[in-house]
Amino acid sequence: MVEIGLIVQIFQQIVLTIAIIFGGIWALFRFRLLREYEGNKELEVSTNCTPCENGNSIVFINTTIKNTGTRTVIATPKKYLNGKLVPIYTNNNIPIYHSFVLQIKRMDTSIQGSIAYDWYGSSNFTQDDNLPDEIDLLLESNIPPNIGDFWLNSGDTCHLGTVVKLPSGHYLAKVSFVGTHGTADYTSRILYFHVA
Repeated sequence: MVEIGLIVQIFQQIVLTIAIIFGGIWALFRFRLLREYEGNKELEVSTNCTPCENGNSIVFINTTIKNTGTRTVIATPKKYLNGKLVPIYTNNNIPIYHSFVLQIKRMDTSIQGSIAYDWYGSSNFTQDDNLPDEIDLLLESNIPPNIGDFWLNSGDTCHLGTVVKLPSGHYLAKVSFVGTHGTADYTSRILYFHVA
């Protein structure tokens, strides 16, 4: 009788050890190889330009974000220090102050010859003093300030738009999303558009 109890106990230990090993392998597979800990997001950006007075155009910029991952993605709330807005993320030494942001740069096309326009390191852009450095796309979602309750469940899609008036020219627009998991939740997209 003692021998059967000992055999059952040894068998239980072996089964438990095998289950722990397979559980660890399964967790490694899901979270490392399938990257389920990351919120996979798809960003799409499109523009629609309508001419208006004085050679300017009204530009509607439509941004679509879709959570294609398996976990909920939550936007990082704004941060304040002594009542002043501080960056929530820095990308290539460029601070980002809002969790879902649009940035627009006008391309300097007066330069002779071939040129590459690098969003981060190029000085080949002209600054429009009337255009803010960042446009908070979450203003459309009507979330009260300092709440930070913008989230996307798995499979959710959200469309956010903004309207700007721009003079004719060539532009690059960059949309960035910063989630609560830092770099794992950061995504951005750069778009070229022309205003006639």
